[in-house]
Amino acid sequence: SPNYFTLEHPVIHVLDASRSVTVVSSLLGENKEDFVTDIMEEYDEMREDYYAGLEDRYFLTFEQAKEQKFKIDFDAKSPAPAPNKVGITVVDYVELENVVPYIDWNPFFQTWELRGRYPNRGYPKIFDDEAVGNEARKLFDDAQAMLKEIIAEKSMHLKGVVGLFPANQSEDGEDVHIYSDEDSRAAGNPTATFCMLRQQAEKE
Repeated sequence: SPNYFTLEHPVIHVLDASRSVTVVSSLLGENKEDFVTDIMEEYDEMREDYYAGLEDRYFLTFEQAKEQKFKIDFDAKSPAPAPNKVGITVVDYVELENVVPYIDWNPFFQTWELRGRYPNRGYPKIFDDEAVGNEARKLFDDAQAMLKEIIAEKSMHLKGVVGLFPANQSEDGEDVHIYSDEDSRAAGNPTATFCMLRQQAEKE
């Protein structure tokens, strides 16, 4: 939008999949044109507000931004020690029950569009919220019961992959070269290159 937005074929942003059903229903209903027109007007206002906010922002040239890069004095502060192992490490020895206490439940409630109001925002304060507290508690209890069942039946297991590789900045200092091992770095043969962006918005 607006390049691909028409009354017949609109482009609509939906926050998450759970809300797509109502949007599709509106598009298939008799009042599609009114619905799409309202969306179009809302997007026009959002676009105008966004561009109005850019008028007060100032940007550096790329060369000016490069001059402001963070400079590290490795003589004054030595780099971190090398890892014990370079390359890929598979982590498959962690039991699910040991991870449960570290689960961040906030995205879980947000997915179900359960948000408490201050001061009851976030887990576990959401349970004290007058509007959504009871439903949040029911949903949480159901999730806990499901987790216990999964752990008891061992129907799911955890497996993680960690990769640590040698890296250097490129000659112009703008990108990061990744090497498979130290020999590749010594030979100057990168396996991949991560292209970086410079922050050009001027800061106060």
